[in-house]
Amino acid sequence: MIKFVLQNPICHYTTIIMIPVLSNLIASVTGAAPTASGEFILNAFSDFTIILVVALVANRLAALFKIPDVILFLLAGVIIGPTIPFWTPIKQSSIGGQIMVIFGASYILFQGGLDLKLKTIMHYAWIIALLAIPGVLLSTFIVGGLAKIIFPVLPWAAALLMGVIIAPTDPATLIPILNQVKVKERLKVVIESESAFNDTTAAIIFITIVTILQGGEVSLSSAASGFILKLAVGFGIGAGLGMLGGVFISHRSLGIFRDAASIMTLPIAIGSYTLAERFGGSGYLAAFVAGIFLGNCRELMPGSFELEEGLNLEIFSMDLSLICRMMIFVILGSQIDFPAVKQYLLPGSILLAGF
Repeated sequence: MIKFVLQNPICHYTTIIMIPVLSNLIASVTGAAPTASGEFILNAFSDFTIILVVALVANRLAALFKIPDVILFLLAGVIIGPTIPFWTPIKQSSIGGQIMVIFGASYILFQGGLDLKLKTIMHYAWIIALLAIPGVLLSTFIVGGLAKIIFPVLPWAAALLMGVIIAPTDPATLIPILNQVKVKERLKVVIESESAFNDTTAAIIFITIVTILQGGEVSLSSAASGFILKLAVGFGIGAGLGMLGGVFISHRSLGIFRDAASIMTLPIAIGSYTLAERFGGSGYLAAFVAGIFLGNCRELMPGSFELEEGLNLEIFSMDLSLICRMMIFVILGSQIDFPAVKQYLLPGSILLAGF
């Protein structure tokens, strides 16, 4: 095979052309500036190898001690950041780092939605709505009030901004934990659904507070319409792409991608996020809803879908979701600023205890 590649001019020139492309791609992930040498490729490969190896060890330890793996992934990142040789810190603020986090969070939400029953969500919709809207508002004011007490120099708007950043639960963290800890099905459905929907509420509150800080005018009607728009667009696009994916995967006559069902989850999840964000909706909500509707398409249209095959997505989606968790939380753990943690440990602990 190697001899063929070396002797084949097409393969040779294709390789030459692809080298700078791959170098730039890897540089965007690590946040490093491109150079003519292969040092970037070695650094990136070293980083990804280290992340996967330590995360696999952490995953086995988590299974052994029966604790959520997210905790040990973060701890692994804390350990490898300053101690492991050949480790080049991956900047979360780099374009590649942001792509990795957004892709990972979107797919984790999508995979979480796959496991939920739509009937159960509808049954507890009123509880989810109370937690996702008034609950986030109340948490914002409580945490913001505590922040104002602990940091008196903060303006009220800045304190509330801190509150709205802390108030919403993180679905990318909660969904894996709930999948690994034994909880009642209804509690799992409520918590996962609320964590996906509350991002929309938090986003609108955040935009409103930032507008106030910048001296702009905010009306209740504009905030409400913005919330409804983000919710409706995200839900609509997610539901539409989820059902469309279900048709192409498992429909009796239209299931043309039945043999590639697992791969189809990628464009459904990422496409839902992308379209929703482009049209002013919540991308993460769209990815979550797409997973729900894809996972429930048989129940929604039982006469049109295959019952025995077509949606065997569990193994692929769970494995890819695990890889996403490894990458996200090990990288986050490796970037913890310990001097800042030491400086704000006491006030931060008080604020966290109050929340």
